[in-house]
Amino acid sequence: MTMKSDITSTNEAYTATTVVSSMVQDGEKKDQDRARWFEPGQVACIGDGVSSSPNSAKAAEIITQFVPSLFCGNLTDRLEMLCDVLIAQRRQCQLDNEINLPEGTSESMRQMLLKVVQSKKAVSFQSTMIAAQFTAAERTVFARVIKCGDSAFFAFSPDGNLLTSSLSVGSLRRPAEDSRYLSGNDKAILFGPGREILVRVDGPLSEYKGLAEQSGIRPEHEHNWIVCSAIDSCQNNETESQNLLEVQPIALQRDHRLLIPRYLYGQGLTSEGQQYRILSYSSAVKRLFGPKEPIINSVCGGVGSTTLVLPDHFYTGAYESYRDSFPRHTHFLLCSDGFYGAFSNWSELCQWLKENAAALDRKGVREVILKQLHERLNARKGDDDISFIWVRPRDVYLGGKEVNYVSKCGRKLAGEQE
Repeated sequence: MTMKSDITSTNEAYTATTVVSSMVQDGEKKDQDRARWFEPGQVACIGDGVSSSPNSAKAAEIITQFVPSLFCGNLTDRLEMLCDVLIAQRRQCQLDNEINLPEGTSESMRQMLLKVVQSKKAVSFQSTMIAAQFTAAERTVFARVIKCGDSAFFAFSPDGNLLTSSLSVGSLRRPAEDSRYLSGNDKAILFGPGREILVRVDGPLSEYKGLAEQSGIRPEHEHNWIVCSAIDSCQNNETESQNLLEVQPIALQRDHRLLIPRYLYGQGLTSEGQQYRILSYSSAVKRLFGPKEPIINSVCGGVGSTTLVLPDHFYTGAYESYRDSFPRHTHFLLCSDGFYGAFSNWSELCQWLKENAAALDRKGVREVILKQLHERLNARKGDDDISFIWVRPRDVYLGGKEVNYVSKCGRKLAGEQE
């Protein structure tokens, strides 16, 4: 009997715009980025081949072709198999000792150049990766993200409010026992992926001007946020399966305040006139205890000179895997550093998407705006391949009616009046 993995989805709630634009210099293309939106499985993936690695474009191609099956079983096992395929390709490449040299090249020079070529082949088939799978429910969409390298994942509301960025996930990976924000002998309330906590609803953010200023949330968005206080954990943490690849939980203390997006409201409870909620973890929750922690706006800082890559850094555990939940109408962006590197912060990036939402779907016009984007990137940090996948909902219920959300949102982002 033959068994076949199911890599399709019965709920194709999202569609996507996929863009890959190669850098052209002196008449030659770099062409090392690959992007794929696999709609049946609601999976998006960007592979950015490493410039210094031979056959990196092939590596990016293998990764993007393989990724739909990545989320169909044990993710770690399947990612290991993908990396083993890349290693096998590298070993095959290393068997080829043929090099083209001018006639009359001495044997000693030939051997020296052969060693150089072989040392380059030892790091062949390298690529970064950002991939995500989206599973939509009635009011919520769940995203499972896997990341290695400097490509990025963003989630944002239709009005351009940044909900989360994978570039900030590293700041959440502190050990669960971290007690820098705790006082006395109070027991920590651990809050992380897969966990729930009980919170007290204190009121809308608009009633807490001091907290609103501390949070960095713009006044026009204050009505979307609720101030809550942590009360207690809602589960036995000892029975929770641990995964070292997941974002580690943060340690809260009773009455530490949190900012909760209205869409994350969970099960409601009332006691003695006070409202409580059981809150599931999301990286969109903002912490308001301890030092000021403004909402992240920068999207291009903090990238070091050493890039994490597949397959090599999989074997050292230097990659990230995490889950998050968002409102059903959330938009998502997966992109290479060549795309987000053209902007100094999220506001600029989102403004570019707003201005070019309609043009991205028009052949001919798209090429013009991408040429301008390459010029912008070159002026900032030097040109590069540019790739991104803009994942957006097909439709949404507004005022009790089902509408063509892509069309409606596209007109809104393009600045057209309805």
